[in-house]
Amino acid sequence: MFALIDGDDGVYVKSDADSVGFFEAAQCYPFTYRSRGREVALSYWSIPHSALDDRDELLLWARRGVEAALRASQKGRLS
Repeated sequence: MFALIDGDDGVYVKSDADSVGFFEAAQCYPFTYRSRGREVALSYWSIPHSALDDRDELLLWARRGVEAALRASQKGRLS
């Protein structure tokens, strides 16, 4: 899985140590939810709102998510 859509907050794509800096630099934020009274953050980050109106920019962010998902998949196979 490389992305998730939250109907209220938008699109989030998979991130990892190699890509999180891109999200931070673009002032994106991680997907969070509450569980048992705690805030839980996942390794999925929002994309810039401008990407929703620009297919080339959206593709750039989607590729980052796919690349992070592939790296995670490879790590799982190596374990």
